[in-house]
Amino acid sequence: MKRLLISTTLLLSLTANAEFIGEGGTTEVTTIKNAIELNDDSRVIVEGHIVKQLKNELYLFKDNSGEVEMEIDDEDFRNIKISSEDKVRITAEVDSDWTTTSLEAEYLELAK
Repeated sequence: MKRLLISTTLLLSLTANAEFIGEGGTTEVTTIKNAIELNDDSRVIVEGHIVKQLKNELYLFKDNSGEVEMEIDDEDFRNIKISSEDKVRITAEVDSDWTTTSLEAEYLELAK
């Protein structure tokens, strides 16, 4: 009986976290304009287009509000073929220093 209770409690606790998305639970899409005004290390979700590759793992990302440089590691593409015409949704972290702000991708997917 005790094992059944513990197993049920564990199962329910895992199910309760099924909706959690990313550290901090960010689920709302924001614009690039708003994202680059946030504090360093803030988590954001942006939707738009990867316009071009600037350097290895550095891309220009654009939405209707503006554009920003974004670091996207090769493994973040997870074998998804993306062109500049494809709309993507990217969960990222704001990376601010003294003079510039960029985004660092953590998860990338085709937008629905």
